[in-house]
Amino acid sequence: MSKVINVTSYGATNVGPVRNNNEDNFFRNEMSYVMMDEDGVMRDKRVGLYLLCDGMGGHQKGEVASASAIQELKRLLLGFFLSPEAALFDDFEELLSQALKQANDVVYNINIEEGIPEDARRMGSTGVAALYNNGRCYVVHVGDSRCYLVKGGKIYRLTEDHNYATYLLKSGIFKTREEAERAHQARALTQALGPYDSSTIQPDVTSFEIDEQACLILCSDGLTDVVSDQEIAGIASSEHGNPRKMTERLIKQAYKNGTHDNITVVVARFDIAGKKKR
Repeated sequence: MSKVINVTSYGATNVGPVRNNNEDNFFRNEMSYVMMDEDGVMRDKRVGLYLLCDGMGGHQKGEVASASAIQELKRLLLGFFLSPEAALFDDFEELLSQALKQANDVVYNINIEEGIPEDARRMGSTGVAALYNNGRCYVVHVGDSRCYLVKGGKIYRLTEDHNYATYLLKSGIFKTREEAERAHQARALTQALGPYDSSTIQPDVTSFEIDEQACLILCSDGLTDVVSDQEIAGIASSEHGNPRKMTERLIKQAYKNGTHDNITVVVARFDIAGKKKR
C-alpha cells in the first residue's frame, strides 16, 4: 500500500452572480486518532472529512436544510472518531451511508415540525461526504452534488447524479446523456435529503485506495452545470494540485461560464511518500 504522508485541503462557497442568498454549505477537517493495525499495534492515523450540501434551490429554506444536514454529519462523524469504537472499526462505507440517512431524517423532521405536507415543496438538500482514512477514501452521496478524483492528469467522476436525466438514460428511454439532459425536468432530483424519511433514499457509496498523488474535488452544481469535467481537470493540472488555487480558479471559471447558482468547491490533496510535490 502506498503511504500517504500529507493531506491538505481548502474549501470555499460563493453566492454566485444571480442569487441573493447562498443555500450551499460545506465542511472540511483533518485530524488524527489512534487505530489498531492488522499486527495489533496501536498507531496514530490521519483522517480527512469533507462534506458538501446544496439546499434545494427555490424550495422552502434550502439554506436551513443544507446547514442542518452538515451539522448532523459533523456531529455523527467527528463524534465517532473521538470515541473508543473508532480504533477497531473498519466498515466506513456503512458508517457514511447511515450518517447520510440520519442527516436526511434531521431535515425531514424539520419539514414535519413546520407542518409542510408531502405534496408541497418541502425543504431538502443534496449531500456528498468523503472520508480519508488509513490510505483509503470513502465517498457517499445523495443528489447531484459531485465528487471527482484527479490523478495522473486524468479526472474520474466518483458520483452519479440522482436526477431525472440519469433515470431516463439508465432506463433506456434515451440512448445518450445529451438527449436525456434535454428532456423536460431533466435536472429534477430523484433523491434528496429531507423531503421524505430515510427509507426512501439509497445513498451510493464507493471506496478506493490512494495509490498515487491525487486530488479529491467536491462541488455543487453551480460549478458542474457550466464547467466541464475536462475544464476541471485542466485547472487542477495548471494549478499543480494546490487546493486553494484550484478552488479559487474553479469558482472564477463558473462565473466566467455564466453560472446562475451558488458555487461551492472543496479540494483535498494527498501526497505520497517518495513522490515529489509538483
